[in-house]
Amino acid sequence: MQHDFEACDLTPSAAHLDEIDELRASIDWGPGSWTIGPMLRTGGRVLALRDETGRLAAMGGAAVMAPGGFICNMVVRPEHKRRGMGRRIFNELIAWLQQNGHASIQLEATDEGRPLYEQAGFRVRWHSIGSTLSAPPERGDETGLEVLQTGDWPGIAALDRQATGAERTALFRQLTAWEGFREGLVLREGGSIAGYGLRFANRIGPVVAASPGAAERLARALAARSERGTIATIGHPQHATLWQGLGFDVTPFDARMALGPDLPGDPSMVYCMLNGGLG
Repeated sequence: MQHDFEACDLTPSAAHLDEIDELRASIDWGPGSWTIGPMLRTGGRVLALRDETGRLAAMGGAAVMAPGGFICNMVVRPEHKRRGMGRRIFNELIAWLQQNGHASIQLEATDEGRPLYEQAGFRVRWHSIGSTLSAPPERGDETGLEVLQTGDWPGIAALDRQATGAERTALFRQLTAWEGFREGLVLREGGSIAGYGLRFANRIGPVVAASPGAAERLARALAARSERGTIATIGHPQHATLWQGLGFDVTPFDARMALGPDLPGDPSMVYCMLNGGLG
């Protein structure tokens, strides 16, 4: 069965975002539209295949985080699997990123998707972990912690580039306009921003800090303000002990994979991802 391959610009239509969440639900993934809109408004792209009824059969997205990119939301409806749909979308997204100068590409791979990514030349950087808050901690020393203000974004961007080698804060700024955003915190030390963290409804991340001490103060403050069941997608396993000490139950997640040259970041400074879809 042939399907029309089309680029779906989902930004103008809430109905398209509803389609995305319905497709994700077909493989038991939670809603993802809260990140799709911001991703598209900051230069990203979503490609989809529709079946003969016009319903989304498969999709995939690419976020632009200059000078790199991040592949996300690779979904194929169960009844349409093993027809090459995911491969077609994936190859097109990789080509689009590379043609636009984004040679360093990353993603979080499920076990099911990993063989496809390995065939394309992606390599495993580490095996990520996630966590869920079982018991919120007591508040600790919050000296230097402040609520994020508009004027803080340049300092946050500089710290984030040091950690990741990429420009991600345009996306984060878009996400802070979402109704599920709760607060952002920054930690100042010596007049400079030494860390920042964002908190959404039932989710913490990203948390980026210049030192373990700064990360612990930020993570504790965010966790203490959160409810049981809050998710923190930690990412690199070296940070498991920090989050476990704050009342989070740590579990295996996906594999962080990369294609092309590594960006000049310091992964040890990223104590929590935004989510698996956008790193």
